[in-house]
Amino acid sequence: NIGQVTFDVNVLGVQSALVGLYIDTLLVGHGYTNAAGNVTVNLNPAPSEPGTMYITVTAYNRIPYLGSVPITSSSGPYVVLGTQIIDDASGGNNDGVVNPDETINYGIYGNNVGTSTAYSIFGLLFETDPNVSLSTDSSWYGNIPDGDSSLSDPYYQFTVANDCPNNHIISFTLEFHDNNDSIWTWHPSITVYAPVLTFQDVSVINDNNGNGILDPGEDADLIVTIENEGGATAENITSTLITSSSYITINDASGNFGSIDPGNTGTNSA
Repeated sequence: NIGQVTFDVNVLGVQSALVGLYIDTLLVGHGYTNAAGNVTVNLNPAPSEPGTMYITVTAYNRIPYLGSVPITSSSGPYVVLGTQIIDDASGGNNDGVVNPDETINYGIYGNNVGTSTAYSIFGLLFETDPNVSLSTDSSWYGNIPDGDSSLSDPYYQFTVANDCPNNHIISFTLEFHDNNDSIWTWHPSITVYAPVLTFQDVSVINDNNGNGILDPGEDADLIVTIENEGGATAENITSTLITSSSYITINDASGNFGSIDPGNTGTNSA
């Protein structure tokens, strides 16, 4: 249970068996069984939220054992972070992924893993990220029976800055409140995916002597290759060619690359 500081294990008839207890990948306790096969393992840190604790048992000339036990609330309701929904249909490109300059409707389920109904649940969402503007920060969940879940109504809503970098992680704090002033705090996070365009190559075509080199006195076209090394499609890419050289005259400075998916390359057209 949550807050439990010891856990009893019996390995029937096996002395000196090594028992290890893990939460996620963290070893929270271990010990050796006595002559009767019993051991009381101290848990440090004690479980602080619902989940799963894994048990390993090894002993000489024995087959290793791997098992698990659920970590639950000992009594009363206990509301945890559930499934999250990214809805960018009206404020983005409707791909279910958070991108810069999108307004996201953010649905979050609250799951009651406790032993009784959670009454009058409402949620408060917080963030301190300069790349995010939170416009709807509270939502209603109503009564959530034990073993059941409820979706935020309305959805939370936030807008991502136009210049938010690729792979930026938005960290939120979400509080579930009930009518008894209980508060359950969770920390959902969302990754923002943005295009990242990098120059790859340039080639000379349609030059006067056809050698692929821009020689003095020649007119030529330049084909530029760029790659999208980011995590989102770059759409409707345009470019402007400039020079600081007094020896070059640019006759057509505009280029169009169309759209480039992540990991792909594109070249300019007139």
